[in-house]
Amino acid sequence: MKEGVMRMFSEEATIYFIDFKKDTYRLIHADDTKFLNYYKKEGSFKEIIEEEYQRLVEQFHNEDYQCIFHIQEELKKNKTFTVRFPVEGKMWKDIVFVRNDDEASQAFMYFIKKAKKDDVIQKAMDDLKQESERRSLYYEAIRQASVAMVEIDVTTDTIVEFDYDYNLSEKQIHILKASELIEKWASLYVEDTPDAFRHYLSREYIERQYEKGCLTTHFIYHSKSSRYIRLFSVYAKNSEGHIIALILARDHTAIKQRKERDSYYTNLIKGLAIDYENIFFIDEKNKTHIYRMTSKLKEELKDHLHSADILDIFADKYVYKEDLDNFKTVVDKNNILKLMKTEGEVIRFQFRVTLHNQLTYYEVKIINVGTNESPILVFGFTNVDKETKDRLYRQEFLKNAVIQMQKANKAKDVFLSNMSHDLRTPMNAIVGYADIAINHLQQEEIVEKSLNQIIKNSNHLLSLINDLLNVTRIESGGYQIDVHSYNLVDELSDLKDMIMVEMNKKDMHFETSFEKITHPYVECDFIIIRQVFQNILENAIKYTPKGGHIFFEVKPLHHVESGYETFECRIKDDGIGIEQSFLKHIYEPFMRSETSSTSNIPGTGLGMTIAKSLVTLLGGSIHIESEPGIGTEVILCFEMKLSHKEEEKESVTSHRDVTGLSVLLVEDNKMNSDIAKMILDEKGIHVEVAFNGKEALSMFKEHHYDLILMDLKMPFMNGYECAKEIRKESDVPIVAVSANAFEEDKQKAFMCGMNDYITKPYQIDELIKVIQKNT
Repeated sequence: MKEGVMRMFSEEATIYFIDFKKDTYRLIHADDTKFLNYYKKEGSFKEIIEEEYQRLVEQFHNEDYQCIFHIQEELKKNKTFTVRFPVEGKMWKDIVFVRNDDEASQAFMYFIKKAKKDDVIQKAMDDLKQESERRSLYYEAIRQASVAMVEIDVTTDTIVEFDYDYNLSEKQIHILKASELIEKWASLYVEDTPDAFRHYLSREYIERQYEKGCLTTHFIYHSKSSRYIRLFSVYAKNSEGHIIALILARDHTAIKQRKERDSYYTNLIKGLAIDYENIFFIDEKNKTHIYRMTSKLKEELKDHLHSADILDIFADKYVYKEDLDNFKTVVDKNNILKLMKTEGEVIRFQFRVTLHNQLTYYEVKIINVGTNESPILVFGFTNVDKETKDRLYRQEFLKNAVIQMQKANKAKDVFLSNMSHDLRTPMNAIVGYADIAINHLQQEEIVEKSLNQIIKNSNHLLSLINDLLNVTRIESGGYQIDVHSYNLVDELSDLKDMIMVEMNKKDMHFETSFEKITHPYVECDFIIIRQVFQNILENAIKYTPKGGHIFFEVKPLHHVESGYETFECRIKDDGIGIEQSFLKHIYEPFMRSETSSTSNIPGTGLGMTIAKSLVTLLGGSIHIESEPGIGTEVILCFEMKLSHKEEEKESVTSHRDVTGLSVLLVEDNKMNSDIAKMILDEKGIHVEVAFNGKEALSMFKEHHYDLILMDLKMPFMNGYECAKEIRKESDVPIVAVSANAFEEDKQKAFMCGMNDYITKPYQIDELIKVIQKNT
């Protein structure tokens, strides 16, 4: 309307716009510049009225102009209000106020000369008419855009106007009170919040909002037709002072769904943002945007941050060249949508980037937060270098473990095959020669030869079993180093005497050199060292022809540090030698050189396996040099702590008479007990037999025995428990007799109070020596 007034009256009046609530006025148009000499362009309306009143009183000495203080009240009654006062001559000056709204909260103020006053008022009225028609058009447009429009007189609870299909006739509608219409609306159409709906349209609520100056409100509800409806209400007072509420109802479903979808998208992206340091997304128009980016990356790409091809720029700059083509293929929008149809809604892809001259693993997670028709693809990038490298390490570790397991399985198959062969060979000889002896009992020569072969193969079988037990024990970590003080020269000399027995059988020459050992007392586990030497020397004897030579030398090399010395040990033979191709596998279990020279030589293929493992256990080294047809030399090195004396050895009375001794034999296996009893009876020893620890304990309490031979594994009460009970009452010598040959078994027996230990199977002389030693 302001523009219309200015257009029509720009040459006939000075016009101000007044806002009663804000107490302001503002100049819109002045027809005479001289006018501004008296009035300001803007300011407080109350102040200008006060100044105008004082001017009138001073000029005309008339106080009847107090009506100008009640302009807003007058405009509420009528659309216009005029204040007239005389000017020079017979002219009159009018101030015409035209209200801009029904509440008269705003108005136009016209300063008009009398001669033109009527024309101005008429034109102002015409302008208001045009404004009314314009508002009617607006009103109709709003009606068309709304699913419902209701105008109610809140004060009188009546319906002024109603436009909605409630299957009610026009007559019924106008009969209804406004509150009744609201109640029907709530009960028939509001799904979840009918009480809140009633409260929103109640008289109390509307009046309270109007009093607070809140002239527009809104409310959203879910209808029973599964739509969301938004109510927009405008409050005003009519000329009668009644509060009028214009309520527009619009379908809010699409907006609501869009907001929910936007909220869903936002939450998804926020969820990604927790775990991902760089986030891009491609909108429906294929434009790439940055949601999050590290400050360092942002600085490096600052010239491309608003580029639609930011992903390609990122790829070309950072993605490792071997992964680049694959990366670009995967992040292609069309390819992603295609993959999502077959592989699911989330696509993950790992690639490598070059950062700070280092290759780093990254992962991109791609999800569609839009729809299939309007996809919005979000790309989350995060550093997964540590996790990936750990995973690759584990994969490589597992791969190697599988390879090792396959090798182990293959070795186990070879082991079982070799074991089957090596165990059956001596067993076959034992069974065969036993049959021959039984069938030729009257032919002493054949029986003697058969028995010798049985003993020979039994010893070989025992050696095989011992080797197997040693290998198993080493692999399981069962070997424990037991360090004692030894005279190294004496121990080596004893070993020489033992080896000479076998060498004499083959008329071999055995040369030793221990004289370079100037400090013979050392601390070591010579039991393990002896077994290493014995295995190597036995191999040298086996693979050296009759009449051959073996040289055995032990000498100190140098002091490692104060109190320690390294000893070099060499065992050299002039035997058949070893092929270079076989030397690489010589320490592997059951590996034997299959040549015409070795095919008839008995052996398990475990001797060097055991030797190597024991040398490693002691922290030593072993090296083999060999040439076929020339011979073999084994070089070992051990570090030993020097000592000042040898530990005292228990004296053994080798020729003590055992005749007449009373011995309790505790053995649960009748065959073993029969053999032992027969052997001891032949030596003049009186033997009583108990078949378990409980029975032995009872017999011990009733009789006196010079010695007890105690098996360890028995029913009812084992040997360990029985020994403990006997030790509570007596110190009678107890010798453990067991097939368990490991050092820890011996130590356990000693801790239970036993005096000695002998391993099954035993030689008769060995058993008698133990009895002589302990009686």
